[in-house]
Amino acid sequence: MASSTQTGEDMKKRKAASRTSSVSAPKRATGEPPEKSLSVFHDWDKAPNPPRIGRQTDQELISKSALVNWLYRYEWKSNKPEIDLGQDLWVEIYENRRSTGLSVNVQHKSAENIDAYKLKASPQISYPVDVKDLLHWNKQLVPVILIICDLHREDERYWIFISDVIEELEKTDSTWLHQESIQAVLPLINRLNADALPIIRHRLADHFYPVLAQRYKGIKIGMKFSFPATPAGQSKNAALMQFLDTGQPVTIEKKYIADFRLSDWHEQLYGRQIPDQLTFGKSSSRAVYQFRVEIYTQDGSVVPAQTLELRMLQSGRRESTLTNGHQKQPLVFTFTLMNYPDRHFVQVNFKLVHAGNTVFETRDALLFLIAAAEGGQVQVIETSSGKSVSAGVLETDEHFSIDQLKS
Repeated sequence: MASSTQTGEDMKKRKAASRTSSVSAPKRATGEPPEKSLSVFHDWDKAPNPPRIGRQTDQELISKSALVNWLYRYEWKSNKPEIDLGQDLWVEIYENRRSTGLSVNVQHKSAENIDAYKLKASPQISYPVDVKDLLHWNKQLVPVILIICDLHREDERYWIFISDVIEELEKTDSTWLHQESIQAVLPLINRLNADALPIIRHRLADHFYPVLAQRYKGIKIGMKFSFPATPAGQSKNAALMQFLDTGQPVTIEKKYIADFRLSDWHEQLYGRQIPDQLTFGKSSSRAVYQFRVEIYTQDGSVVPAQTLELRMLQSGRRESTLTNGHQKQPLVFTFTLMNYPDRHFVQVNFKLVHAGNTVFETRDALLFLIAAAEGGQVQVIETSSGKSVSAGVLETDEHFSIDQLKS
């Protein structure tokens, strides 16, 4: 017990001495320099402090900010998703401060030196992309564009639709789905500049077109032409009038197009533009019109009728042209229906294109040709109504004489 008590008292003395020594400072002699100040920092302040923002993060933020600002100049408004699920930006396209309804997801990548990714053998950029990201982007209903930017050259950016990347992989590498990453190839002609934005918008418009086409059910077209009083201008005006009257094809160049408008919903997608030229072609149709053609010979007999299925070849407000060329019969007929204020008639032309698939087709075709060559009267009869129209006297193919046909 005595030993234990003694030890306790010794401990108390040592603690007291320690407290005394910690608060008392030794006296300095006169003229002795002062001691250095005690440190005010804790030990944990001396622990390693690595940077929290890496060079790559800075690079991405600077490059992405520059891209957002550039797109904004052209009314392509960028928004960053609240939750990053694989797309860096969601871009809405505006025009004249009004929404077009078009949008696109952007996956942004930056490069310290984009030249390092350019291929020497071809004018392309090859950039690594994870396959899992590629599959995620491809599932999005709103298209995703990959944009690769040079960090130090803001005017050097390249773009490609993810769907194009996958389409190319399907052609060149059947094993890409089993890889962790692939090389996305971007053509150097896909440079992101002001000229590229209409191309991207047109691709997006094509993507969303079926939805709006189903909603609005059709397109309205309005156009205005201006033809100068020059020989060329008046000739083009006459060609347009001929198209309206007969359906004869014509091409009108941009210099004669004063205005061109499509339905608002269509212009909302593609923008308002005057095309470089407008070509008005033959207004063909798959609708079938049933007719038969008979010839009354000079002695009053009737040649076996040719049964025809006519389809519209071209049509105008004054003339419409129909043919049975799709039937592949020995005789091909062309009917021109004339509808002028002072006259209404049907002009019938025909030619022998082959000898016939059977002896009966050959016989009937030759009898028809002989009767027409001898001045027979042609009658055109509409099968459904029984109405008939006289087509007058026809001339046969000049390559055949009547004697040849009879023999």
